[in-house]
Amino acid sequence: MSTPFYIGSELSMDTISKIFLQYTGLKDRNSKEIYENDIVLGHGLREVCLGRVIFQGMAFAISGKSKSGHEWFYTVTSNYQDDSCLEVIGNIYENHKRLEER
Repeated sequence: MSTPFYIGSELSMDTISKIFLQYTGLKDRNSKEIYENDIVLGHGLREVCLGRVIFQGMAFAISGKSKSGHEWFYTVTSNYQDDSCLEVIGNIYENHKRLEER
C-alpha cells in the first residue's frame, strides 16, 4: 500500500497515489456531493458560469468566469439552501482542461 506522504529522498508516482478532498457539506442539483477543487457550472439568472470550488479564509467559495468573460466569486455559507443552481461537472485533477476552455 502506498502512502500519500513524501518520505525519503525520492519521489515517485507510487508515493502520490491518493489526493484527499475536503467535502463542502453541500450537494449539487443532481444530489452529487460538492468537494474543494470540483469544477461546477453555476446556473444563474443571466448566464451559465464555470468555476472552481476553493476554500478561502473560513469558507468555501466558487471562483470562475462566465461565457461572456466576466469574472465572478461567490462565497458559499453553511446556510446556503439553493443547491439547484450548482452542477458538478468534474474536478481539477481529472478534468483540469475544462477550466482552461474559457
